[in-house]
Amino acid sequence: MIRHVILYGVFCLAVVGLFMLTASDGYSPFSTGGARPMSHAFYGPTHK
Repeated sequence: MIRHVILYGVFCLAVVGLFMLTASDGYSPFSTGGARPMSHAFYGPTHK
């Protein structure tokens, strides 16, 4: 049972980590203008 708890914790950390990575990059799969490629350079706001 302890293995299931550890695997669930790793899964939760992976989901939160990916969320933080995409939030910091500004990536949105639902954007109407198309998703820009992932990069770690700062471009600033891209809205009109």
